[in-house]
Amino acid sequence: MLLATILSNVDATTRTDRWGKGWSDDDRDCQDTRAEMLIKNSKDKIKFKRVGGVYDREDADRGNQAMSGKSFCHVTQGEWFDPYTGKTLRLANDLDVDHVVPLNHAWQMGAAKWPMARRRAYYNDWDNLILVSKGENRSKGDKGPLEYLPPRESFLCEYVQRWEFIKKKWGLNIPRAEAQKIAEVKSHHCKAIHR
Repeated sequence: MLLATILSNVDATTRTDRWGKGWSDDDRDCQDTRAEMLIKNSKDKIKFKRVGGVYDREDADRGNQAMSGKSFCHVTQGEWFDPYTGKTLRLANDLDVDHVVPLNHAWQMGAAKWPMARRRAYYNDWDNLILVSKGENRSKGDKGPLEYLPPRESFLCEYVQRWEFIKKKWGLNIPRAEAQKIAEVKSHHCKAIHR
């Protein structure tokens, strides 16, 4: 069974082949993982594409159940803080949901051996997801901590700790050079936290 999974994954070249159809909507309320992250992380009231008015997080989160006949599927506005840059953003289209440990990196570090159900779970794992500006997410791409660290220094400790946590949680390979870089960042940026 494992050999068959590995062999079928060898030819997986597109994002859909590797990770499935994208964000999931496990509770079937039309709010996929991205929409739910936008709702739960907004610091201000939220606007939706096809619904007039603005809504508190609690109302937006239960919108389709609480207010039938309205479509609380697509978030357009709110207020979000990008921990990578320190910027505040108000338009949902200016944000990406970043996989802290990027998909292609995970694929190369062991995810290629996983069955699709496990890969789908990884794709939608909230521990590995963070809202950041589109531009910064594009700068990061599929890079690991050897090639990319967020520009906001006060977030570096949390970033590498989260990276390491995700790698261990999912059993992904941590190459020696990567482990050394994580240790280096921790020694320079996590001191105050461990005192």
